[in-house]
Parts: sequence; structure tokens; C-alpha cells
Amino acid sequence: MDEARRFLRYITPGLVFLVETLVLIWILLPNWPQEHIFKLKKDAGIGFILATIIGSGGLGFVFSVVHHTLLWGCRWIWLTGPVDHRNLIARLRSRNIIRIFDIQSGNVMLLDYWTPDKFEAWAIVTALWHERIVTSKKNSIKIKSAEPRADSLSNLYHSLGAARIASVFAVIAALSVASHVADFSPDMSDVIRFIIAIMIATTLVVFHFYAFCRAGLAAQKVIEEVLTDALVDETLIGPVKTYFHPTDSDQTNAATSGRCF
Repeated sequence: MDEARRFLRYITPGLVFLVETLVLIWILLPNWPQEHIFKLKKDAGIGFILATIIGSGGLGFVFSVVHHTLLWGCRWIWLTGPVDHRNLIARLRSRNIIRIFDIQSGNVMLLDYWTPDKFEAWAIVTALWHERIVTSKKNSIKIKSAEPRADSLSNLYHSLGAARIASVFAVIAALSVASHVADFSPDMSDVIRFIIAIMIATTLVVFHFYAFCRAGLAAQKVIEEVLTDALVDETLIGPVKTYFHPTDSDQTNAATSGRCF
């Protein structure tokens, strides 16, 4: 992973968290940032800036871990994101473009009623894609030429995924700081600032989730279209064979109980 990708995926989400937290705190408590954070920056100078960048990288990695945990461990699409290659696998199999064989049995094809889960479909598509990047076949030039764009879209998708987590934690952090350093006030100006802060925080979270979903759909559509074109070209000499072993042993036993092809 080059420096630009590392910055996008790990540094940016941490900076998003810091910036949005400070903005929300400034709205809730206009004088508090100037009295504490800006004074600290003036006293520490360049050391404060370096510590902020290093710290944002650590925070970004934590947000990335949370993002990937939700990506593979949650069933709610608004948390996991839209990327799902199961329909692509089903289309390729129904058109006899690919045939999936059980890697343990070698020549036993997984029958049509076996369907991969979301992670298994991602693994199959990723394997089919990267197997064709370095080959010299004419049809694989399509994948090789599309790889830089697909890679940049993938990095953007995961960066936005971590940033959506950062935006939620920014709201929690800002409200926590405000609740600890200020007392409840029924003053109308304080109430208005609180309402504005909540509206801005909600808007930012919604925008982050929307951008995350749109980037995921863009990456998925580009990858699936290019991969389908390349595989269709290969089927001129017969269906593409790929070998995979499902994680569910019971499902595997049921799916591989048919005849050999």
C-alpha cells in the first residue's frame, strides 16, 4: 500500500473525527476551544501538529477496524454497505460462464442450489479478478487496464466507510466533552446552539453514509462489468473453472453430493 492509499484509508478518517469533534464543540461551547485547544497549539507548536497527525492515524486505524467488523459481521445493510457479489456469481453460473468446483474434491462441481454467502462471493470474485491481472491473455488486458481505477474506488470506499464511523464517534465525543465541561443552561441561545449542533451532526452522519454507499456501488459496478467482459471472452474455449471450499461443512456435503462433471 503506497503512501497516498495509507493516508486515504487511515489518516483521513482520524482527521475527520478531530475536525468534526472540534466543530461541534465550538458550536456547543464557543469559548472552550479557544481557551484550551488553541492555547495548547500555541504553546506546543510543531510538536502538537505532529502529535495530531500521528494520533489521527491511530484513530483512523481503529475506525477502520470497526468499519470492517460491521462490513462482515452485521446483517443490516445500512451498516454493512451495499457491496454484494452474490447476484454476480448467480448470473455467471446461470449463463454457464463459470463453474465452481469443491477444492477438496477436485472434480466435484458445487451444484446450483449451493449459494455462497456474502464473504464467500467476495472471495470468489476477488480471486477471479486478481488471477487475471498478471496474465498475458488478450481478454485479461481489460482487467489489467481497469485495475488502477478499481483499486482507487476500493480505497475510497473503505476510507469513506471508516469516515462514517468517525463521524458517529465525533458526535459522541463532542457531546461527552460538552456534558463534562459545561452545566445545563435553559438560556435560549444555548438551546439554539444545541439544536444547531445536533442538526449539523445528523446531516454529516447522513452524508457520510450516503457517500459510503455510493462509492461502494460504483466500485462494485466497475469490477463486475469488467470481470464479466473478461470471463465472457474466456468462455469462447469453454466455461471458466474455479475451485472453492465453502465454510459451512453441512452445506458443502449437500452441495457436492451430485455427480462429477
